[in-house]
Amino acid sequence: MSTALAVATLAGVSTGAYAASDPGPTDGPAPLFQPLGAEVVKDHYIVVLKGKPKTADARASAKAVDRAKAKGIKVDKRFEHAINAYTATLTSEQLKFVRNDPAVDHVEADVITDLSGDSPAAAEEQVSPSAVETAPSWGLDRIDQLSLPLDGKYTYGNAGGPNVTVFVFGFGVSPTHKELTSLVDPGYVNAADAQLGTADCHGVGNAVASAVAGHTLGVAKGQNGSVRIRPVRITNCGSFGLVSLAKILDGLNWISASATGKSVVAYQGSWRSSGFGDNNAAAINSAVANMRSNGILFTIMGGFAASGNSSDMNMCDYAPQMMGLDGWLVVGLADANDTARGPWGQCVTIFAPAIGTRVAWKGSDTATIITDNLLASTAANGYTAGVVALAIKLNPSFTPAQIEQLVLAEAQPVVQGTVGGSDPLLLHWTAVTTPPPGEEGPDAPKDDIVIYRTSNGSGEWYVKRNEAGGTTSFAVFGHTHGGWAGDIPLTADFNGDKIADFVIYRVVNGIGTWYVQDGSDHHQLSNMWGVAHGSPGDIPFAGDFDRDGKADYGVYRIAPPPGGGGLVGRWYVKSGATNQPLADAWGVVHGSPGDVPVVGDLNADRKADFGVYRVTNGSGNWYFKANMTGRPQIASAWGVVHGGLEGDVPVVGNFNGDRYADLGIYRPNGGLGSWYVRSGASAGTQLIWGASHGGVAGDVPLAGNFG
Repeated sequence: MSTALAVATLAGVSTGAYAASDPGPTDGPAPLFQPLGAEVVKDHYIVVLKGKPKTADARASAKAVDRAKAKGIKVDKRFEHAINAYTATLTSEQLKFVRNDPAVDHVEADVITDLSGDSPAAAEEQVSPSAVETAPSWGLDRIDQLSLPLDGKYTYGNAGGPNVTVFVFGFGVSPTHKELTSLVDPGYVNAADAQLGTADCHGVGNAVASAVAGHTLGVAKGQNGSVRIRPVRITNCGSFGLVSLAKILDGLNWISASATGKSVVAYQGSWRSSGFGDNNAAAINSAVANMRSNGILFTIMGGFAASGNSSDMNMCDYAPQMMGLDGWLVVGLADANDTARGPWGQCVTIFAPAIGTRVAWKGSDTATIITDNLLASTAANGYTAGVVALAIKLNPSFTPAQIEQLVLAEAQPVVQGTVGGSDPLLLHWTAVTTPPPGEEGPDAPKDDIVIYRTSNGSGEWYVKRNEAGGTTSFAVFGHTHGGWAGDIPLTADFNGDKIADFVIYRVVNGIGTWYVQDGSDHHQLSNMWGVAHGSPGDIPFAGDFDRDGKADYGVYRIAPPPGGGGLVGRWYVKSGATNQPLADAWGVVHGSPGDVPVVGDLNADRKADFGVYRVTNGSGNWYFKANMTGRPQIASAWGVVHGGLEGDVPVVGNFNGDRYADLGIYRPNGGLGSWYVRSGASAGTQLIWGASHGGVAGDVPLAGNFG
């Protein structure tokens, strides 16, 4: 391949934009994209064929490669995984031939871009010869806190779940670095100095990888080596950051071919001088979109830091950063004061700690560095990729879009000084310290089984402990609260003391009214005593819908959907802390007439999800939607069959302490109330099976942790 450089100059095209040269009519030559103001590899092109990889259209268009070879064109690289394309050096006549092939979608000139954005000299001066600190950096410290000030701690634990690979894209990673020993798997190199392998010669790859899963500095540390690192080095050691578009596509194609299961690409490149402007970076955007559809998630570096928000770094002008418009994780930079620094615009979807935090570096196997403006993106991108890996481990059935929504839902809206429509969301993740899905831990809180019984006008509560030896002893016996005709009992922790409270929902003068007693000492909770929310016919529910550690309260109502139409189930949730409607949980549509609403955290994100229990042809079917943007179905709890016999009552609770709510059936039979609970993480696993509690006519089964 020719390495000679030329600058393309197209009249009438603004600097940094792609121009389509003579695209012609719809049956004419394929468009040719050539950038103005960028260095191009002379006469070298990416020929993008029609059809997504591995489809019938792609197989049909592959004949274009044979036709090109028959014309004497030497194909340098054939891409069949991330994108359906090939690269070649073409004469003007060969270019014309290729563009007129009906299987060609478009042709792009190969360009030189700079993954680094600047010389590493300034950062080089800051290399620390000391060993990696055992105390967490401020960046880690910030990630597991909701707000400032810092507490000097970072809590982490094994999330369980499958192995997850994070591909560090662009630069090498040194497997012998103290932060990364035993974590790095074989990678890929496409550079002029390929004989040097995939070790890091610039420091950037080590920095990103250590922020992902470094033994001391990584957000996803403590996973028993199950978060893996694979480097993809496409930069030469002698030319810091300079690569061609063809090499970028080659690296992405290798990742797409090599990835097994859901994976993450920490994409380290900002295209400061690439000429990828005006949304015309078709090959890059197509490749990353194809990979994402196959379960490969991206965290995309959002540029470089500055003393303030740099006016020339609107990320929507860059590729693939422009993917942030579709909700991808394009990572902006925040300092220790939660202030945005550098890149901006609505394509920046999340911010992460970046400036002044510690990461691994080059020069020795113990070298670390404090990130400056140029290196800030390595920490921010690495931290975010590590959090994505943890989210995948906890939710392996989630789609890439659902994982992204989960990470964005966890983030906190605290970033100051955002510009151009950036959401002020700061990366946040609280470690999983309870057991993996389906596994019981000795200290994990577990919900008890509860019966509410009306006797002589009093509502009596009977709670059997969920203990290792079974459900035999009582935590609560005969406590009274409620008992009026029509009272509906519930349990939920409204004051955040980790103990369930006693809740009565009562319609008074046509208004649904809530009365909550503390589950520990039975006093009235003043902010939840006599609170109005609901109407006759509504079904009440309670759970933590905003992840503040305290229960919220709501009603499920059969009503027309927005815009009119047939009746559906609508959910209206108010904050238990402020008694104000929760905007993200007000009017949610899920359910049909006859469904029973149920709530619980079925995806371990510490927020209650929206569920319905529906009996169809004698089978009890469970359908949960996630409490996040778009309300995606939770695959592990969608269409699960459990229950359905006449008289069965659904009960949801966390019965094994694994962070996932479980699906229970209370079945009255011959004076006995029998409990049958299946794991919410693995619906086939029986947890409590046949335990006896209740059985008196009119008993209402519930679940809650009463200590």
